[in-house]
Amino acid sequence: MGMKKKRNSISCREYYSYKLQIRSLNDSMILHIGRLLRQFVVDMYVKLETSRLDYFRKNQTEIRAELYQGIMDSVDVGETRGIKVGRRIILPSTFIGGPRDMRRRYMDAMTLVQIFGKPDIFLTMTCNPNWIEIKQELIKNEEAQNRPDLVSRVFRAKLEELKKDLFKDEICGPVAAHVHSARWISPPEAMWRIYGFSLNEMHPHVMTLQIHLENKQMMSFKNSVNLQSIVNNDFFAKTMLTEYFVMNRVNVNSRQLLYREFPAHYVWSSQFKTWNIRKRCDVVGRIVNVNPFDHERYYLRLLLNHVRGATSFDDLKCVNGVQCLSYRDAALLHGRLESDNSFELCLEEAFLYQMPYSLRRLFATLLVYCSPSNPRDLWIKYEKALSDDFKYLNYSDRVKRSKVLGHINIILESMGKTLADYDLLEFDIDDNDIHDDNREISEELSIVINDDDIACAQSLNIEQKYAYDQILDKVFSKVPGLFFIDGPGGSGKTFLYKTILAAVRSKGLIALATASSGVAASILPGGRTAHSRFKIPLVMEEHNTCHVSKQSGLVKLMKDASLIVWDEAPMVEKEAI
Repeated sequence: MGMKKKRNSISCREYYSYKLQIRSLNDSMILHIGRLLRQFVVDMYVKLETSRLDYFRKNQTEIRAELYQGIMDSVDVGETRGIKVGRRIILPSTFIGGPRDMRRRYMDAMTLVQIFGKPDIFLTMTCNPNWIEIKQELIKNEEAQNRPDLVSRVFRAKLEELKKDLFKDEICGPVAAHVHSARWISPPEAMWRIYGFSLNEMHPHVMTLQIHLENKQMMSFKNSVNLQSIVNNDFFAKTMLTEYFVMNRVNVNSRQLLYREFPAHYVWSSQFKTWNIRKRCDVVGRIVNVNPFDHERYYLRLLLNHVRGATSFDDLKCVNGVQCLSYRDAALLHGRLESDNSFELCLEEAFLYQMPYSLRRLFATLLVYCSPSNPRDLWIKYEKALSDDFKYLNYSDRVKRSKVLGHINIILESMGKTLADYDLLEFDIDDNDIHDDNREISEELSIVINDDDIACAQSLNIEQKYAYDQILDKVFSKVPGLFFIDGPGGSGKTFLYKTILAAVRSKGLIALATASSGVAASILPGGRTAHSRFKIPLVMEEHNTCHVSKQSGLVKLMKDASLIVWDEAPMVEKEAI
């Protein structure tokens, strides 16, 4: 009597988290079974992840999505059955680690860059298995690599301590940060996920704001729902954007804010679909990106980024008392009044978070589908941003311009256009520069060899020296060989790779440095991701091939290479290797 009712069941994650907790007196057998523990925790994590995927897979026939206007149109013609309307949802952005989730987190991080500027420090924290906090918890003859539970917990504790120093004590001054989720399943990561530790954190928090044309908001519903009930209830039609308009109609103070500034002052209640005054916590708003090809929605986003206090969709189309027929007309009218160019705004914003390769594709898209009046002026103004990935190469300005315009021309040709269509052809473009077969070899031979890396050969330990001698013996004697370097984090693998690369390159030979992740590749001198270096498709299937022509300079480079280093090779799909 009077006792609190207990839950009849617990989740799988809670169960495994409980079983894998560290007990007093080291009496938990499961934590001391060596390498079997590593296999066990990975298997358990895979089970948990599979159960999440199974939920979406098994509910595909029940959960559907459709535009609100599409639902109203269906009701108008007499169709009220949810199962006959909309499309199925495949994998939502709420699925952690999915492509949509990763894209969203990247864009959130770039939003902070737009507001606070580019980061001054890129800080990577790694776990050292020799930390005293780890070693003092190991029993006799136990290795840290066989205790992923201990490693993940100590690492998290030190990470939290570092965050406290950065955010609360501000040892480096005010800090905005985004904390580097893992990309593969290793035992420590499996334990991290089982324990429910946070994978991503951002300060300040970034809130994604919906954008849609009038009555074009996407809705999800079960196929058993009666569509008439959705149309009859205004609650279902409410969105962040529609309620932003409502707030501006009833609240004078909110009219001073842009849509993207709203989250800093108001809190969105997903339960009641209303904006309420914010009392605490720093939040930054981000309007979802829109491709210029999506014409009216793109111009709607442009207006929301520059018009304050709009009270309706039609109000956004009204400029100085003139009611425009489209958002494009309204945006252009605003542009003339404010000496503002929508295409320049698009490129300015994209420059902050897009890589030069993507910027060139965006530039070509603007030329083809948006028909700017002065393509030449756009090129002159943004040539530096479009060429940014070539600035570290030893090219003259003429060659660099040729290569950038050549790449833009290839993109335009895929859309049925050429540079000649946009008054850009008279810039000096040399076909020999565009199709320089020896460029890759020249780039590799021009890599600067650090004297410190060469001297590191004298500092190798016994195991590193053994691997160093074995590998270089094969390289210098031109005998084929395949080596796999294995060791836990912090054991000096990268130190060894840099030493070997320096030794080979110092002899005038070509050594290709690649890695499975961008972070690992950036540590190696002349490093590139394996996907970039070998043109491996990002989405792997069983029968995929690399996009490399036999006549290309890349093939000649690989033939001439004396050594290929692939860091973190087991972390990619087996088809890639």
